[in-house]
Amino acid sequence: MALQEDTVSLLARELLPRLRAIPRPAGLAGAARDLLDGWEGEMAADRPQPLIFNAWMQEAGALALRARGVPEGSWEAEPEFLRFVLTTPAGAAHWCGPGGCDALVAEALSRAGDGLAARFGPDPAAWRWGEAHRALFEHPLLRYVPLLSRLTRISVPTPGDDQTVNRGGYREDFAHVHGAGLRLVADLASPDGLLAVIATGQSGNPLSRHWSDLNAAWAAGHPLRLGREAPVEGKLHLSPVAAR
Repeated sequence: MALQEDTVSLLARELLPRLRAIPRPAGLAGAARDLLDGWEGEMAADRPQPLIFNAWMQEAGALALRARGVPEGSWEAEPEFLRFVLTTPAGAAHWCGPGGCDALVAEALSRAGDGLAARFGPDPAAWRWGEAHRALFEHPLLRYVPLLSRLTRISVPTPGDDQTVNRGGYREDFAHVHGAGLRLVADLASPDGLLAVIATGQSGNPLSRHWSDLNAAWAAGHPLRLGREAPVEGKLHLSPVAAR
């Protein structure tokens, strides 16, 4: 189960040296960059660094496309594209623009900081990945009924991102929209070796107390042990009734 809950981004570890190599920016961008010093790429829900890094990645990819005249919105800059741009000579020469990759990295950090401040306040240390990266579960039918959609909606802060084993693929606003709905580990050598937890709850009935009772355990990676019930032994005596 620990493997399934791995939230360390190897992509972050690969790209962080580029962020740390630029001169420290002034103001908000500098405060955000300071928080990345010593961070090792763990996409924890209760930390600001994952939010800063992922916002910076979005801005850096968009700036690289813009530098080559790609129309805005016509092509989404995937993480692999940004890795190519910032870690290969060919990518840097073609995509970073006349100012070079350091200028692109710095501008992307500034834009990311401004965007996050508008959503989460002016103090980067108070930002939290889980505030933006929330898994959202909606009823397949009631989601279309305005009042009931809010009453039946289940949401929880989650760790991970698009590049971690504990997958937390997200939309442009960082809302968590893709990942493992079921976490399961089976020890085939033990009859009681099944650990599992599903998102939301055991029941599909919004009025049930089990509607969302497993959601927090699922997000935290705390599975339930699904063991066999204790053997029950009893006797049933069948006595024929005498004919009348």
